[in-house]
Amino acid sequence: MANVNPGAQSVTTSQKLVRARADAAHWEPAEEGERNSEAMRHAARLVVDFELADAEASPILQDWNAGNVSPLDEAELRKCLLNGRRYGKNPPGCALARLRPQDTKRGTDTVPRGVSPSWWSIREIGELPEYRQGLHPIPTTYPVLDDYLGGGFRPECLYIVGGRAGSAKSTFAINIVRRVALVGQSVLLLKLEEAPKEATWRMHAAASKTDLRVFLDGPASMQAHAGDITDAWKILCTLPIRISNERDLGGITAVARKHADEGGRLIVLDQLSMVQVPDVALAYERATKVSNTLRLLSRDLHIPILAVSQVNREASKTRKAGDLESADLRESGHLEADAAVVMMIDRMNLKRAFDPKQPEVLGLSVTKNRYGRRTERGKPIELRWWPPTHRIETATGLRPAGTQ
Repeated sequence: MANVNPGAQSVTTSQKLVRARADAAHWEPAEEGERNSEAMRHAARLVVDFELADAEASPILQDWNAGNVSPLDEAELRKCLLNGRRYGKNPPGCALARLRPQDTKRGTDTVPRGVSPSWWSIREIGELPEYRQGLHPIPTTYPVLDDYLGGGFRPECLYIVGGRAGSAKSTFAINIVRRVALVGQSVLLLKLEEAPKEATWRMHAAASKTDLRVFLDGPASMQAHAGDITDAWKILCTLPIRISNERDLGGITAVARKHADEGGRLIVLDQLSMVQVPDVALAYERATKVSNTLRLLSRDLHIPILAVSQVNREASKTRKAGDLESADLRESGHLEADAAVVMMIDRMNLKRAFDPKQPEVLGLSVTKNRYGRRTERGKPIELRWWPPTHRIETATGLRPAGTQ
């Protein structure tokens, strides 16, 4: 991989160490469930970004590790250095581009008087490979939604889909997973409110257009639908889908990093209220921590994250169908701010009883969009939902719900 700093080879080891230690001085202690992932991230920073040898990086990593409540042992730190060098995503020596010219004078091993602040010049940013690559979207496979999102889910962005209880928000997330995987993109589904087998039953039901109860009832009921179920399974089991029910925020971070390291392109989390954050009792503080972690994780992994959220009780009771707003998200403060896009899904006829023979009309509103347009209030994107099979399809044409 090309070095982003052509003059990095002229930087002495002493200068690298001074700069690396200054960078490490800003590292926060890791929480209990995040020690390993944070240690590997810092290790990659040292051995890749600063191009330090393991022996040079080890004392800096040990100093940070000593400040943790439960420090890792030496064997674990050595493994972090090994994996950091192996899986580090940044160009080698990229942190050295931030050294000031006076810190990199040729022909001297003297330690510089001061260390430059952590900034990049416009030229240095323009030389980074990711600057020219942009943030190419991954299609949601729902054409009308892709039109609003500018092509789909963009890397380094957090997407939120919210809704009332029973509004098919989790079903929508499951359909996103299956449909995105069908076009060859690797997806991680963090399904926190039910077992992985139940999530798979729902995808299998949608893929085969078979009532979910057939799968719940077992072989005797499945026999009557054997052809459709078998044909769907032959496709479903080959899709690049990974399912985890990890609930701890640190564990989620570790699973997400592994997914990205192995070529993952999208993460879907269902749902936010189920994420566990050790030692955080207040709901608002927990929501803030989860929201901020997911936003930074999406940027760090260069991967989009779609998370499912509930709306608050007041909005659920008082808002008309299709009128939910971003501010209606439960504990919405930081969640709304951290998200690049907020979508609200709703049943357009809240009083209509379910009819298994007829699809429900769903309205999907784009209420916040950092990189594109939003839907008009009361005129959401129209989708069709078949509750028994847990399948959601695009309505015919590009007509938003509520228009002629």
